[in-house]
Amino acid sequence: MRALLGFSLVGLFISGCECGPTSAMSLTVGFDQSQALCVTGGVQLEGTDVRFTTKPAPRNDKSTLQFGVARTATLKGRVIPFARGYRGGDCAAVDLERPDEFVEGDAVDLDVKGVQVVRLTLVGKVAGDGGVDAGVDAGCAVVDCGDVACDGRTCVGGTCGGTADGGRACLQPGQETLCDDLMDNDGDGQPDCADDDCSGRTCTDLNGCTTPDTCSTDGGARCEPGPALVCPPHTAADCRGSAGACLSATGACDYPLLDAGASCDDGVLCSFNDRCDSAGRCAGSSYSCTATTCAPGAQCDGLGGCSYTIASGAACDDATSCTYSDRCTDAGVCTGTGYTCTPPVCFSGSACAGDGGCVFSFNGVGTACPFGLCGADGGCVSSSAYSYPPSNFDPNQVPDASIAPATAFANCTVEFDTTTNTSRDGGWCGQVRPTPFVFTQDGGVSTTVLAMASFDLSTTSTLLFTGTRPVILAVYGQAGIHGVIDGRSLGTSRTGPGGNWSGCGVMNGGDAANSAGGGGAGFGTGGARGGSPGAGDAGVANVNQTLQPLTGGCMGGRGHDSSNRLFALGGFGGGAIQISAAGLLTVDGTISTSGGGGQGGLSGAVDHNGGSGGAIFLEALQLNVISNARLTCNGGAGGGGREDALAVGLPGEDGALNTAVPALGGQGGTPRAGDGGIGAAGLVAPTAGAAGVGIIGGGGGGAGLGLIRLNGVSSCSIADAGVLLSGAVSRSASCP
Repeated sequence: MRALLGFSLVGLFISGCECGPTSAMSLTVGFDQSQALCVTGGVQLEGTDVRFTTKPAPRNDKSTLQFGVARTATLKGRVIPFARGYRGGDCAAVDLERPDEFVEGDAVDLDVKGVQVVRLTLVGKVAGDGGVDAGVDAGCAVVDCGDVACDGRTCVGGTCGGTADGGRACLQPGQETLCDDLMDNDGDGQPDCADDDCSGRTCTDLNGCTTPDTCSTDGGARCEPGPALVCPPHTAADCRGSAGACLSATGACDYPLLDAGASCDDGVLCSFNDRCDSAGRCAGSSYSCTATTCAPGAQCDGLGGCSYTIASGAACDDATSCTYSDRCTDAGVCTGTGYTCTPPVCFSGSACAGDGGCVFSFNGVGTACPFGLCGADGGCVSSSAYSYPPSNFDPNQVPDASIAPATAFANCTVEFDTTTNTSRDGGWCGQVRPTPFVFTQDGGVSTTVLAMASFDLSTTSTLLFTGTRPVILAVYGQAGIHGVIDGRSLGTSRTGPGGNWSGCGVMNGGDAANSAGGGGAGFGTGGARGGSPGAGDAGVANVNQTLQPLTGGCMGGRGHDSSNRLFALGGFGGGAIQISAAGLLTVDGTISTSGGGGQGGLSGAVDHNGGSGGAIFLEALQLNVISNARLTCNGGAGGGGREDALAVGLPGEDGALNTAVPALGGQGGTPRAGDGGIGAAGLVAPTAGAAGVGIIGGGGGGAGLGLIRLNGVSSCSIADAGVLLSGAVSRSASCP
């Protein structure tokens, strides 16, 4: 704890001090007919010649001056307090060794805790030490009537003299003015108050606890004691009681020790439960506060706890290798973004690098891998990589030069367009990009094949596909999908790969007539009709649930206005993504081919319906879909109807990326216009668009789910918990 009253301070005197609880001794200097203009206070170590003295302080006609002294390692034990007066007006020029007035008191023990009060009085005589040789006169340089060498020297109102047996005094023929030195100064045989000359003058009753004492004025020859000193309450949180008693010998206040075990304050912040011992010492239980990167500036609070400065947002290290971008939280905790490292084929010994990357050990050239032998480039090489015939493409037709080596995405986003078969900026997460191979499926559907020896998509990476062709990731070894593969269509502005398949036919949403809304598209499940009479029919479900050939989702129908016109397009159908792995395929990330929402009724148009979800096809020798996997083919919502050119409807929402929350239909342009229907998601079916009032436009219908196909050739594991399959799901015989 922090002490309120401390005695372990630098020993010094403070002239004119406001003597507070940090002093070991308070020295008050009074004046009786004193002619001193400058005053010093000080102490002398008892039994030595060592003195500590203040600089001269101007008196400025004050009745008292105060000085304070604190105990230190060198200033301690018993000391004799004294005061000196100088009649010279320039305090800076006085000779400290030649005082004109001097007084000293009884010894005070600085080792006694508490504030000890000492009062001394400078009287109007030349000698300065009250008739006692202080050993500083050095041949009467300081006139002191107690020194035989000073006989005949001038003192206040007289001359030093007396007998050698100790009866020397300042002799004042005719009138005695020194009434507190226990001497007969005027030689009339009456010392101090016994002499009528001292009536009403300052005297001493030899009790330091009364001041100022005064000789009686009634002829009684008494030294009347002054007011009794009242010891102030002891407020320091040490081991002394609050009530003190004055010591008559010194005039100091003495405060009793508290009982052992009493609460106190040892002045140390890093301690708590401070208690007094039987010797009056205060001590507590020590502890410490350790600063960290996120909580610097640790300080003890004196109660056993700590306070810190929180460095929120500062870079730190959480000592966990499988996190990166570590930052300090508002709570002072270091935490980072977690990720996992799964070794690609031909590699093992996975370890996180602490920066979002991974460290693997190559198994060596010629090491067996799932479909052949590991090559010098780290890939698994074999002319007959697939031990099963994959769907929708022939791996034997893929040129060897088109197959990229082992590929691992970490902390990156890649956008690939299957129309132009190019990636934005030509990038492939800093690795060798596979050469796109266009394969024509049965039925004439053109598909982009991207072949790799192995593929790993980290939790911090995204692979985005758009364009007119479905996409197949042909992995000639193991594959791990831990991040996001996004093949969604967004409204009528972005088409997922192969979305709006030209062969959808009746799976497309029907166009409307008579100011009605278009129908929602179907694919994995059917869509919903538009609103108002003449609404477009709902698209039907695909009778082929195997996704052979691989195609994207279907487009919503168009709305109709009162002028018998069809306008714009319905929401786009979701894309089509297939992953075929020759070895193990593990999925705990997100793959989405959700459909786009329909436009709202525009100027001249009524509304448009949502596009259906697309297709997700996963096949592998061994297929594991584990906790946290999200496979979504949600349907888009229908757009809201319009009333006139100024009251247009709002577009319907796009199908969700990684949840089974239904897309909401767009709001009609006015309360009389119909709202769009919701898109299908999870177990929620799409809804029809709401009808408008009279010829006011109706809302577009919501679209159906897309298709999810799961095919594990030799084994298939789909986790019971933590996996989201939002689509019409079909499975091979080996998949539960």
